[in-house]
Amino acid sequence: MASTEEFELPVTFLGEERMLPASFSTRGYIHRISIAIDGVLVHFEPDEERNYRAILDEPLGKTNVSQGLVQAVVESLEKLFKNG
Repeated sequence: MASTEEFELPVTFLGEERMLPASFSTRGYIHRISIAIDGVLVHFEPDEERNYRAILDEPLGKTNVSQGLVQAVVESLEKLFKNG
């Protein structure tokens, strides 16, 4: 059975802290975190080594989402879920 929890993720990017709306959903042993970044929904899933990867519906170059901001989100997620 799937479950979903809403939260805000603090992310520091270019010296500015932003609170991004996110949802954490689980299905069995798999989890996915969906975050709205500059109006684009980006999904993050852990890989085999528990590092997060971003999944977008459109290629990153065809969106207005900064690759640096996506990387900052990955770093925040890894701090929260790998060490927390």
